[in-house]
Amino acid sequence: MTYNLSPHKPEGERSLGAGANARIASFIHSFTLVLYVGMLMVLVGLVMKYLAVTGGSFVFVFAVAVLSLFFLIQIGLSFFYVIAKVRLALLGALSSVALVLGYLALLFRFQNWFGWEIIYFIALPLFLLIAFL
Repeated sequence: MTYNLSPHKPEGERSLGAGANARIASFIHSFTLVLYVGMLMVLVGLVMKYLAVTGGSFVFVFAVAVLSLFFLIQIGLSFFYVIAKVRLALLGALSSVALVLGYLALLFRFQNWFGWEIIYFIALPLFLLIAFL
């Protein structure tokens, strides 16, 4: 049996900061996994739509709506988690807005809805601005 004579906490206990960092990392990992699943649903919806499978348009529209919602949530999360670096938070928010507009342009284009050109030409400069930054 060994005794810990150092002033540090025992190995089983974590500090409050380490516990919070672990929870944040777990949340970001889960959020990223949900985004990947959403992107996979978009691809499945597109394949179903082109193969004329019943419900393909619904799957595609639902997946794009879910992804757009998650990227809108990510705008707020970028300011919540990146408190110290405002420029990084602004870049994350702008990239999320550009992704939302890009997904909506794809939705309008593949559903043959009116106005996809307008959304496309609004999203394209945002993508170029973010790529430049």
